[in-house]
Amino acid sequence: KRFDDLLKNLERPLDEERQKNEAAKQAIVERAQALIDHEPLQEAMDQAKALQSEWKRIGITRHREDRKLWQAFRQACDQIFERRDAQRSAQQQATEKADADARAVVAKYRDLGTEADEALINEAKTELKPLADMPLSRPVRGEVQDLRQHLTELGQRKKLKARLDNWKTLIKERVSGALAPEQVPSNWQNLVNGATSLTGRDLVIRAEIVAGQETPDSDQGRRMEIQVQRLAEGLGGGDQTSPEQELERLIALWCLHPEMNEQSAEHAGRLVQALESRLQH
Repeated sequence: KRFDDLLKNLERPLDEERQKNEAAKQAIVERAQALIDHEPLQEAMDQAKALQSEWKRIGITRHREDRKLWQAFRQACDQIFERRDAQRSAQQQATEKADADARAVVAKYRDLGTEADEALINEAKTELKPLADMPLSRPVRGEVQDLRQHLTELGQRKKLKARLDNWKTLIKERVSGALAPEQVPSNWQNLVNGATSLTGRDLVIRAEIVAGQETPDSDQGRRMEIQVQRLAEGLGGGDQTSPEQELERLIALWCLHPEMNEQSAEHAGRLVQALESRLQH
């Protein structure tokens, strides 16, 4: 009996320690269970991981009780991380659907050219707008961005084409004598005022240089001379203008300068070709 009493005295603090540890683990189980539906999910997962570390630091418990507590804790943690897996799966499915929808839009409009009318281009832009908020994968988002850029450039090219088409009409009508002053843009007279007169031949060669268009062999020598002149003009600090602005000034001279000569049908044709070449660049 004395031995039993001694044994009980030794076991009592151990039992108290076990009960204290079991209570601590029970509290962890309850905290984990409270996280099962906690939002945001990332916060719930972070706290669950912290509870797992806390669990490992707890000391001895009764084996049977420990198994029951561990099973309850493990079940709660599994439910938390299963939510993450389900969320990832849902996100993946949403991305796959969004990618398919976006690729259908891209395939529908990526081959649009300058022949497309404004209504079709606007339709494409309208269909692109909702894609900005969709959960697209990075490659597909890049394809959508490329199409958006293509449509922007297409709009710019269509505007340029409309301008150049109008200029081509004015070029031909000046040669035929059918050009009326009110047909030309209102700002062209300002481009002509004070400008040095050019021959039709030199004007056309300048336009070919600006547009990157080949010049006939018969005018290659003159082209080289004009290129040297243009280089000197650039070194002299002349106005820096874009190719379109320089072409517009040349067309204005062709149409309005009173001293313009050598405006043959051949030169008009070459001038039109230069404009078409510029449109293709």
